[in-house]
Amino acid sequence: MKNDLLKAIKDSENLSDESMAIVAKAMPAAQQMKGDPATAIGTSRRIFLGMLIDYTPSMNVPSKIQGVITGQNAMLDAFEKTNRADKSGLMIGQWFFDEGRRTINDFLPFVNPPIPIPRLDGQIYTPVNGNGTALYDNLSSLLAACVLMVMETKENLGIIETRTVVAVITDGQDNRSKVFPSAADLRPLIVDLVEKNKADPNQGAIIVYCGITDKAMDEAGHRLIARNLGIDDKRVMIGGVDAKEIRAMFTLISSKTTGQAD
Repeated sequence: MKNDLLKAIKDSENLSDESMAIVAKAMPAAQQMKGDPATAIGTSRRIFLGMLIDYTPSMNVPSKIQGVITGQNAMLDAFEKTNRADKSGLMIGQWFFDEGRRTINDFLPFVNPPIPIPRLDGQIYTPVNGNGTALYDNLSSLLAACVLMVMETKENLGIIETRTVVAVITDGQDNRSKVFPSAADLRPLIVDLVEKNKADPNQGAIIVYCGITDKAMDEAGHRLIARNLGIDDKRVMIGGVDAKEIRAMFTLISSKTTGQAD
């Protein structure tokens, strides 16, 4: 079954052998994160937004917490105000990450979801207990989940117009990933997806890296992580601990999702 699934992805998405090796390793976790593209309304396209939000104790700073909560809520408000046709087919998945992964919600349709897409507040976003940052392992799983959903959208629904946005908001560097312990381990898949998206917006993915600077991580450190991962510099946003700067990161993610900024 797994080999059949990987062959279907390979045939549909035309990923390199290096990329497929990464997808194969990430697939067990990816299958837990994916949603069902058939649950979204509309028959003409699907838009997938997957978000990873840092949940490590270094984020337990009042301005960081405020920025994440108000930014995520403002992003959902912006989607609400978007023309219905522009958000038709939109599916959103959100996860916190530390040394593991904590689900806010797996991919759900934004319009008429079976359960409401959670809005963050001070009870949901409480980054106090994590012991490390497993960014690469969680990013690989999310990317593989998106690749899987795009394949299912094309093969099962006959929909070829898709848009995939994967966004990371973090203030630190990876120190806990085990399956993909370095950025180099994940880079081939990211480069493959980015290049495919440049050639055809219905292929690959837009990958957004949002880095929060503090005493432990400066702008240069964040940009090095993004560069090593293969993320385009124009899709990297760096801000400080001020809540306003963190909210701006969610505004960027929103604009990339709706296609207002590429």
